[in-house]
Amino acid sequence: MLEKEIIERLKKGGIQLPPLQLVPFSIAGMKSAPACDAVIKVKWDKAEEKFVAEAKSLSTPKSIMDAIVSVKALSRAMKLNPMVVVPYLSGEATSSLEQAGVSGIDLCGNALIIVSGKFYYSRTGNKNQFPSTAPIKNIYSKNSSLVGRLFLVRPNFNRVGEILDEINRRTLPAFKDNSLSLPTVSKCLKSMEQDLIAGRDDLGIRLLQPDKLLAKLSGNYAPPKVGETINWEIPAPGKAMKVLADIFKRGVPAVVTGSSSATRYSVMQGSETISVYSTDPDALLNGIPGKRNDRFPSLSFIRTADMPAYFDCRTGNDGIRWASPVQSYCELMTGDKRDQETALQVREYILTAIKEYKHG
Repeated sequence: MLEKEIIERLKKGGIQLPPLQLVPFSIAGMKSAPACDAVIKVKWDKAEEKFVAEAKSLSTPKSIMDAIVSVKALSRAMKLNPMVVVPYLSGEATSSLEQAGVSGIDLCGNALIIVSGKFYYSRTGNKNQFPSTAPIKNIYSKNSSLVGRLFLVRPNFNRVGEILDEINRRTLPAFKDNSLSLPTVSKCLKSMEQDLIAGRDDLGIRLLQPDKLLAKLSGNYAPPKVGETINWEIPAPGKAMKVLADIFKRGVPAVVTGSSSATRYSVMQGSETISVYSTDPDALLNGIPGKRNDRFPSLSFIRTADMPAYFDCRTGNDGIRWASPVQSYCELMTGDKRDQETALQVREYILTAIKEYKHG
């Protein structure tokens, strides 16, 4: 929906929030009135207040933050209460408005009307009737999530092309043909800017809210699409790591799963079974000692070709590839209570590394 359509609805009284009454108000008689989208009078019982409204066609955090800054300046100049009007107000947006002391209404029936010491009205929970129509609907899931994952490893870049170069560097050769394109990286970055997770300034492109980004990646995490799982028992369980090291020398795309990699980033005690993602488990198993055993396996091989599971894997001195901290965190957050408690340690590992990061 365009801003001018929202403004027209405001000026014609086309937005209503019973029991509140929203009445258009003319500023024609006001001296030196600055240009604004609309002025409306809000009535509730015997109380009424006038608001200067700033309309935005996007409901993103950045769009709402820009509207807050703009309308607060208008409210000071016009001596009216500030209000933001957008297609949809999320819970996060409502919290941002309340912290800023700015009222807000949307076209879905959600509202926050606040006037210090006089007025407080809140209605939330109505569904978004204006979902994004952007080509990439969810940049925090599947292959598109690689951009966000990268920023949790390296939070500063000079240009967009540098982001793509770094993604390719951290992608296994077997997946290079499926890597992201520069336009896709640019669109993902733009969405992150709209969410106020990343920003640009004279110093380049930088991560603004690592904790929010990690929450977005975890909340939108899609587990890898998997095929068969082969559970394997090694005759001497104590030699599992040596067998695993030998397996990784074969050059077959493989990585220890995020859950099994958690011991690298936390004080979690390792499981008796180590799970491994691979595009070709049969090639890994060819010639190694042992047998199939679904009850007491030493190693578990899971077939998957999903690129995010392998992205930014960490290779140890023994050649074993371990999943990235972000992959480990996302997998653990889908697990039971014990896994989620371990995930908190991995989260701290990630955020601490970001704080300590030094470019170059």
